[in-house]
Amino acid sequence: MVEDREAARAVLAQAEALLALAEQVLEVADDQDAALHRAVDSARVKLALPSDGQGFAHQGVVAIALAVSGRPSALVETVATQAHVRPALQAQLSSASGIRNRVPTVLEGARPVVQGRLRGLFSSKKAREHAESQYLTLLKMLDHIKTNGVAQAWKAALDTTAPGRPDVVAAASAAAKALGLTAPSGPHVSLKAEQLDAIRRFVGLAPSVLRHRPPLVSEVKRAFESVQDRMVSRQLAEMPTTALKQTTANRVRFKSLSEARCETVEDVLRVGPAALGRVNGISETTARQLFAAAQQLRQAVRDDLRFRIDLDRSNTLVTRLLTLLYLLRRYDRVLEGRGQDLQDALTLLQPFGTVPSEVTQLSLLGGSNPTKTLMEVRATASEIDQGGLMHLLTQVSPRADAAPAPDKVWDDFERDSAGYYTTLGQIVGLDLGEEAAAGNLPAEIVAAVHAQPLDEVLLEGKVSLRGYQSFGARYALVQRRTLLGDEMGLGKTVQSIAVMAHLSGGDAKHHLVVCPASVLVNWTSEVHRHSALRAFLVHGSDRERTWRTWQRRGGVAVTTFGTLPLLPPAPERLPLVVVDEAHYLKNPQTQRARALLPLVRRAERVLFLTGTPLENRLDEFQQLVSYLQPEVARRLAQVDGVASSRRYRAELAPVYLRRNQEDVLQELPDLVVTPEWGSFTPRQMPAYRAAVAARNFMRMRRVAFIEQPTHSEKLARLQEIAKDAAANGRKVIVFSYFRDVLHEVAEVLGDRVVGPLTGSVPATKRQAIIDEFARAGTDAVLLSQITAGGTGMNMQAGSVVVICEPQVKPSLETQAIARAHRMGQLRGVQVHRLLTTDSVDQRMVEILNEKQRLFDEYARGSEVAASSSEAVDVSEKKLAAEVVDLEMERLAVTRAEQIAAEQDDEETRT
Repeated sequence: MVEDREAARAVLAQAEALLALAEQVLEVADDQDAALHRAVDSARVKLALPSDGQGFAHQGVVAIALAVSGRPSALVETVATQAHVRPALQAQLSSASGIRNRVPTVLEGARPVVQGRLRGLFSSKKAREHAESQYLTLLKMLDHIKTNGVAQAWKAALDTTAPGRPDVVAAASAAAKALGLTAPSGPHVSLKAEQLDAIRRFVGLAPSVLRHRPPLVSEVKRAFESVQDRMVSRQLAEMPTTALKQTTANRVRFKSLSEARCETVEDVLRVGPAALGRVNGISETTARQLFAAAQQLRQAVRDDLRFRIDLDRSNTLVTRLLTLLYLLRRYDRVLEGRGQDLQDALTLLQPFGTVPSEVTQLSLLGGSNPTKTLMEVRATASEIDQGGLMHLLTQVSPRADAAPAPDKVWDDFERDSAGYYTTLGQIVGLDLGEEAAAGNLPAEIVAAVHAQPLDEVLLEGKVSLRGYQSFGARYALVQRRTLLGDEMGLGKTVQSIAVMAHLSGGDAKHHLVVCPASVLVNWTSEVHRHSALRAFLVHGSDRERTWRTWQRRGGVAVTTFGTLPLLPPAPERLPLVVVDEAHYLKNPQTQRARALLPLVRRAERVLFLTGTPLENRLDEFQQLVSYLQPEVARRLAQVDGVASSRRYRAELAPVYLRRNQEDVLQELPDLVVTPEWGSFTPRQMPAYRAAVAARNFMRMRRVAFIEQPTHSEKLARLQEIAKDAAANGRKVIVFSYFRDVLHEVAEVLGDRVVGPLTGSVPATKRQAIIDEFARAGTDAVLLSQITAGGTGMNMQAGSVVVICEPQVKPSLETQAIARAHRMGQLRGVQVHRLLTTDSVDQRMVEILNEKQRLFDEYARGSEVAASSSEAVDVSEKKLAAEVVDLEMERLAVTRAEQIAAEQDDEETRT
């Protein structure tokens, strides 16, 4: 029995106090856990899920927002407060928990010992002995706790205080532990304020931009319908009501309609059947019949309407349509190839768009690898600004996409009207006439062509084929060995490239183009411009090395008729041979024909190109057809092509396709600008180098014409253009800044020339020259100094414009072209800009194009941009100096050459 009851009571009281202290330790720990969980909940950002319901790309990731720039979040504050006390408290939790679990049982068992003299408290001796045993156990436990200073450690942990500093790493780690998630591993990474701000701006703008195109397309459709309605109304306003006679079986008193001021079919539609029925002499039944007939006529006019935009800048409906097309084309051009990048970035970042603006830092916690997720988000956030994604969005943002100035839109339309019509046709399905697009071929051939798919993957983002161009490419694929005779300006080159691109999508990798030297450079640039194919210029001293490279790598080899005989053998397999200006092969005995025809015969497919109409050269065409499809040529030989033209064309259909501009370009008058790149001949290079050495800018610009003119590629190309134009019944206008250039042109073109119209011609006599040109035959060529004939003159009798050299002031070219491309022009205008590669021409084009690009980018919508085309002109002196410096550096002109050239130049002038 325990004798000292007071001592026993003290022991029990000590045990009870120890239990209370343990409970306090555990309660504080629980409070801290609860506080941390509350802080985590307040700091956790609820990531918004994409509207498409696909969910966040990285499931199981939790974002913790940490505002650390002067406004700590509850989480950071909580972690800061617990930074010191929590580790100390955590060390005591095990002992406190153990004591709370063990001591209460022992204490309750020992409690009866303080009242041991009352035997009634013990039911048996065994019960008394158990109480005394528990009391002894309690004494040992208390002695152990005292010896080890457990209670003092608890008190010290409870007494610890620490305001601390916000610790992002500790906050993220504590949050991860509280949530049972994984904190970012390795060096701590997070999204900082500037990245979060970029994400917010991107997520706020990207959805509207990506959704912008469909409503824009819908607006284009509505604007087109308004313009179309106006065109139909104008035609109906020119139709007298008597046009309804046949439909109404002559039961209408048209004099009564006239007296009621109902003069035209449009008036009938405007007035309506009810008002018509009140006209004296017209019954209600007749009024309804009259109105129904007018409606039928309106539908017939709409069905037959040939949609064409006249160059009338005062037409508000057309201006509205062109403005919408301008915005749509700019949208497609800006986002070309980047739409998926934007969508991917939005999918990844959209969940972070709802992060509150006061949050300046974000950490990610997750169940797997939050560091990887965070790094991906950070990289995408950097791409927004550094990679230009945000710049793309702001360019086409519906909010920032203010309508451009009308003159800017019209100017852009005039520069690339074909592109506008292509875009419009893709939206509203302009009916260009199926038969015309198919070149009036037999139905069975047309059906086979329509069934032929066309792989445009290698054209994607480079060119949009018009319907007739797609038909032409598929015709060449189906018929295999063909002659494409489209009129100039319809894109025979683009159609050929489309055929190559389709074949290259399979296992056909080597294509050969043979052409005149004057279009050699133009072919390679067009291949690069319109496709993803590799083009190899096989010409000059490097021709054999380039030829071998093409054989190894595949692509498009472009060479000339003269170079081909000098080359090693071609690959055994040739999927496609394209021959431009194929009439060069009309005589099979020439060297060029003997070199090329063996390749033509063994090629899997052959495409001859020529713009010369069939009617002009029946014998030549028959010879060309014999190279392609001999059986067709034999049938043609039995037909009189003049007397039986319809049968002749039917026999020719399997091999020959021709479309005219008027048939397939509904939008005429059109403007097609074609850069014609050539090069200096070896005989001209010394003169050009000398002009560069002498820093004679004006002579540099003229060398291609006036030095060794019989070997001039520019002159040769100009003659070809004039010849093709005459064959197609088109008059030509030739512009040059220099009189001696016009003199050389006159020498080679002879009696067809009208003019020249120069600055020395009195203004009173200039119109007489223009009138003479208008009266001249269809092979006439008007020569004009660009400064004399470029402004104030109506030259719409000409529809082919040749500009002999690039101008220092681009406005000179614009004004010159406008003399032919204007209201009243009935034919599409073709502009050929003659350019020499690796020369003053190329340098000028590069410099002026860059100035135009920068001007468009930074002066968009400004008063200067809207008011003057001369805003992009530059100082002649400044441009000349820059071009000469670039050419001297490119040619590595020595000082000795400069001195000699300057002396020669001085002697020439004196």
